[in-house]
Amino acid sequence: MRDKRIIFIGYSLRDFTTWTSFISVFTEWPNNMNPHALISPTSSKHYGPFWDHYNIKYIPLKAYQFLIAVHDSLGNLDKNKDISLAAASACSGKSYDETLRAAETLMIENHYPSIDIAAIKMIMDGCYEN
Repeated sequence: MRDKRIIFIGYSLRDFTTWTSFISVFTEWPNNMNPHALISPTSSKHYGPFWDHYNIKYIPLKAYQFLIAVHDSLGNLDKNKDISLAAASACSGKSYDETLRAAETLMIENHYPSIDIAAIKMIMDGCYEN
């Protein structure tokens, strides 16, 4: 944990073993440790300042939002449709192929000009319900 950067995603830092390992390294080398990142959808205002104290950058995203951004940054998603379909797939919990078929059907049924629009509609309907 001292020499490498770690992104904690989908795993609690509050786990006894993880936290104990982290805090012992942090205590011994507080100013000689790479920064780490914590991805969490929590919107509490105290989260950022709390984790900053431990040299952990808090990023307020859901896991799928972060992973899509990482894949896009790495160039794994070549086209806008790949990004929108990956997001629709992640928030629906369905495979990419299932999401692609559903988006194609939605595009045809609603006369959307592109599959991106259908995928975005799926995201808005499925991920942002109140």
